[in-house]
Amino acid sequence: MLLALTLCFLASLSGFVLGHPTSVARNGVTYSHPLHDGKPAKIPSQLTLISVDKRQPSPFELVPRTLTLPATGTISVTFTSGSLIGYVASTLTSDHTFALTLSSSSAAHVTVSRSTGFIDLAVASEPYGYVGAALGFQGSDFVSGSPSYAFMTPVPESSSPENGNVIGSQGESQIWYIDSTTLELTASWRSGTSSSPLIIFYDESYGDLDFTADLTAFTDEYSDRVIQVRLWFNPA
Repeated sequence: MLLALTLCFLASLSGFVLGHPTSVARNGVTYSHPLHDGKPAKIPSQLTLISVDKRQPSPFELVPRTLTLPATGTISVTFTSGSLIGYVASTLTSDHTFALTLSSSSAAHVTVSRSTGFIDLAVASEPYGYVGAALGFQGSDFVSGSPSYAFMTPVPESSSPENGNVIGSQGESQIWYIDSTTLELTASWRSGTSSSPLIIFYDESYGDLDFTADLTAFTDEYSDRVIQVRLWFNPA
């Protein structure tokens, strides 16, 4: 059953690259998303939700890693179980967000310059040179029960929320933490002296990678088909 669901999901990656929710009605009021012109999005028919309650160490966790800085490489995307899905793509979606690719040759190349504390992931060939997070229109309320989300998109270098990216909302680049042993990448939204851990997910309905603090609240609000994922740095 898991194999069938995985194949169904992988097949969907070859389809259209789509935008984020056009609008959401709450209490009789419709809020439009700033990236869209009001046209309804085309939604694929397959529903692929992967849930793993008891997991084994992934191939990425079992392989010894060494990291000589600065290091340039790609980012693998896996299911929460550690099974490989693909890579963060070098080609952005039409909304200027990061998507998935099945081929390592089409993966974005990022550079890690340090491995302690919150770090940047520099990305070449983008006007804003770092892989970061830019807020969706519900803001930065990244707590349990909130549907707030952020796009994974190129942003300027910053350690706190700042304007100045293609999305047009506040964003930041220094959100990443890298495990020095496994090279797993995790993310947190930073505001002042506090930080909020983020769930990284692939939005199958719209073809890109995003962040939220509560995936259930997000899907309840938008009805998107999503898959929680994990990211791993692969030094060249």
